[in-house]
This record gives sequence, structure tokens and C-alpha cells, in this order.
Amino acid sequence: MAGSSWRRARRVRAEPALDLAGLHSHIGSQIFGLVSFGTAAERMVAFLRAVECEHGVTIELPDLGGSLGVPYPPGEKDAPAHADLAEVLHTAAPDDVRIALEPGRSIVGATAVAVYEVGTVKGRYVSADGGMSDNPRPATYGAKYTTVLALRASDAAPGDFIVVGKHCETGDVLADGIVLPRDVRPGKRKRTCSASMSVDVLQP
Repeated sequence: MAGSSWRRARRVRAEPALDLAGLHSHIGSQIFGLVSFGTAAERMVAFLRAVECEHGVTIELPDLGGSLGVPYPPGEKDAPAHADLAEVLHTAAPDDVRIALEPGRSIVGATAVAVYEVGTVKGRYVSADGGMSDNPRPATYGAKYTTVLALRASDAAPGDFIVVGKHCETGDVLADGIVLPRDVRPGKRKRTCSASMSVDVLQP
């Protein structure tokens, strides 16, 4: 990374219309280990110092990006506290370097839902009027979801279901191997928590 980063920094400095004001990194997604952020911060600071020394500039915005994990299904490990992450970064970076973060989903992760309507029920398959077009995470890297029946109680026996999307594409699956009452039926709504990444089936 350092080689390509050096080349980009030099290209910016060679362009009179541009100022080299910041650096940005991205170390991945859903990271729960705070040590990784500390390592990234240390490397960012080292690179920042080297660039400042070579080019005689002050870089005001080193940005570590996002990546802080949030729990999705029940039983997944708890997310690190923001205060703990701040302490790690404070230790890794000197006081004169203010590192920016993009905590995004770790702040809003449990605040939003998306609503789907049940289209058909065929055996174990429950179709939704959405899918990989609005939530590609299950299809692209196997994100897991929690599913419940809401707005009505059901005494029906539980069954094992697969919630699929409307796109008729291989892999257009929102949730696989979920437990729902066996009386789930068409014409009802499903709710997908788009931030906390759970899927809920609603009865209007």
C-alpha cells in the first residue's frame, strides 16, 4: 500500500490546482478487534509524518474510515464501545494528530427497518417484494438475519423457512433457515431491519 500511496501523494503535490489536505484508509468491514484500529492508526501516522517531511506540508485530516463492527443476529459478539476505540486511537496517535473516523453503522445500526410484503409461500419458501436489489449483503457475503412474526400472535407450530427475494436469481435469499409460524401467508408484510440487519415478518 505504501508504494501506491506514495505515488498518489506525489501526483497530488505535482498538480498546482490541488492541495494535499488529507489521507484516507479503509481496513475492512465488521471489525471487532480494536488492535486492528490501533495498528492502522500507527501506520497512518507514520505515513503522514513521512509525507509531511518530504513535501513540506501539514496534513490536517488523516481519516481511518469506518469498519467498526455491529452485532447482527442474536448471539453475535457485542460491538466494541466507542470510548474503547477512542482510547486505542489516543494511545496510537500523538496528541498533535487528530484522526477522523466514519463510525456509520455502529451508530445507526439498530435504528432502521425496511418493510416487505409476502408474495407467495411455497413449502419452505416465503417470497418478499424486495431482495438483492435493496439488500445485497446475504447474496454477496452470506450476511445472517433474525426473523420474527410481528403485529399478531400466532399459535401455529413453528417451521423452518427460507425468505427469498423477487428477482428470480440464484442467491437472492434474504434469510435461510429461519423459524416462523407455519401460518405465515401471502398478502402480509415483511420488515427487514436494514441497519441492525434482521428480517421481521409483519402481519398488518
